Amino acid sequence: MSAAGETGAVTDKAVGQHGASQPPRYEPLRHLYRDPWIRDQLGPFRRYFLQILAIMTMTIAINFIVPLSNRALVNRGILLADTGFVYSIVALQVFMYMALIVLNAIRARISGHVSNRLVARMTGALVGQMVELPMGFFHGAKKGEFVERVRDLDRVQRFASVEAMEALTASVSIVSLGILLLFVNLSIFLVFFGSAASYLAWIHIVGKRRRVTDAALFEETSRLRALEIGMVEAIQDIRISGYERASLSNWAQVQIAALHTRIKAMSIEQVQATGGHFFTRVGLILVTLISAQRAITGAITLGDFTITSVIAVQLYFHLNQILAFVNKLEEVRAAMHRTAQIRRMHAEGLDARAAFVPPPAHAPIVFDKVSFQYPGARRPSLEEISAHFPANRMTALVGPSGSGKTTILKLVLQLVSPTNGEVMAAGTALSRIDPARWHAGVGAVLQDGALFAGSLRDNIVASEGFDPGWFAEIVAAARLGDVIASCEEGIDTLVGPGGTRLSAGQTQRLLIARALYKKPHLLVMDEPTSALDIENESAIIDNIADLLPGVTSIVAAHRLNTVERASLVVSLDAGRIAKLGDKIPEAAVVLSGYRRD
Repeated sequence: MSAAGETGAVTDKAVGQHGASQPPRYEPLRHLYRDPWIRDQLGPFRRYFLQILAIMTMTIAINFIVPLSNRALVNRGILLADTGFVYSIVALQVFMYMALIVLNAIRARISGHVSNRLVARMTGALVGQMVELPMGFFHGAKKGEFVERVRDLDRVQRFASVEAMEALTASVSIVSLGILLLFVNLSIFLVFFGSAASYLAWIHIVGKRRRVTDAALFEETSRLRALEIGMVEAIQDIRISGYERASLSNWAQVQIAALHTRIKAMSIEQVQATGGHFFTRVGLILVTLISAQRAITGAITLGDFTITSVIAVQLYFHLNQILAFVNKLEEVRAAMHRTAQIRRMHAEGLDARAAFVPPPAHAPIVFDKVSFQYPGARRPSLEEISAHFPANRMTALVGPSGSGKTTILKLVLQLVSPTNGEVMAAGTALSRIDPARWHAGVGAVLQDGALFAGSLRDNIVASEGFDPGWFAEIVAAARLGDVIASCEEGIDTLVGPGGTRLSAGQTQRLLIARALYKKPHLLVMDEPTSALDIENESAIIDNIADLLPGVTSIVAAHRLNTVERASLVVSLDAGRIAKLGDKIPEAAVVLSGYRRD
């Protein structure tokens, strides 16, 4: 198998499914914090984190002062009937509570600012890496999975802006109040510590089961999103074919499966919460009992008893916040684990790119015993194909549907990798050539070619610089003048998703123009004029020859007009070469289902 093929295989495995019974293993959080990519994303926000840390320090101080003031209020103000002292303490507490309100508002504003900007930064970086992944990822991954991986960062955003801040506040409060409880009485503190440890252990034990359901829910949600996207994209054909009920039935089946998984996840969460509430209630009762006994024996004052009960209630409230945080933490760890998969695959692609060689220009394409089989297919699409496609000439691929024409073109474009054998350009295996640099010199028109969400000009120019003179020549060659003239905004008219709808023939001419604008040394076209009338087809084929003389062309042809212009004709049948020559008798081509007009 070729190197590229191995890369694709690894990629597909990396995207693979989690087992249904074993919880997926996620990296510890400390490893995430050490991740250079994570640290790079967090870098610009360090000063904001320092501001939040300063606010948390002030919050700790207030959490210490308020209970101590309550203790003094009881021991001196109430028991000694010191009204002036009571007013002083109340005034102090009013000031402290106002300070807490202001500090929490500032912290919420800073954390919201940081989390939104951070997630926007991370999303941009992640999507940028995803679009550079090997094509094997996109062949193996569903559209819904792609969407869900991006949506993972929305979960991270809410986690960072809401849950994490609440958990941070709760953690700080637990530490400060726990220390205060330790100062009041060691026995009471040990009771709280024991119940809290049991509480956290219970959360950890049940949390392992949550990982399994979370992984399954991600897969089912991905399938659901893919079905919804497919229904929207194919709604016209669904309505015409009367396929509404079947489509909804398929969607409902996946929805029901996802619903069952959500219910299972909810049940696990309820078990987790019920156990947590049990430990908190038992701990609270024991703390109250022991503190009352200590107050009766005089080991602690009445003020100590009062604040002990208040502190215990607050501590267990904050523990419940920690429970909610841990539940969200499992989801975020899963999300970060999936984003780490993307980053690992991207890094592997960069490592492989370092060993690539420069692509040759105007080189013959050679297939050396190439076989290819799509994942899940029962038989290969191509078997032992050996052929030499000459440079600077046109090669026509003919044959019935399913004979392997499109697969050959995808192999030449490096959209797939051979299962066996090698595809070479000037003696260099394509697996050793950087796909991005290879594509830079290749123009392609595919059957399922798509328009970008942009203007007519953007769809033709793509990543190339805009040259008005060359642009005009391309528009004339692809016979797009009437299309542009019919649009109110001319070449600035928006097309593609959300833009002006074009007919199949107009779309095909636009795709041809995009391929020609690159001034490619290799032109790969899959039935490029199937939606055009014979007049437009003949004119465009002639224009291509005049505009790009000497270009190497490999065309999956559907009409005899195109076949007759080819220097080499390759007739395919069931993934094998049936005939190959400078010219194939018209009768043989017609038998394959081809026509002149």
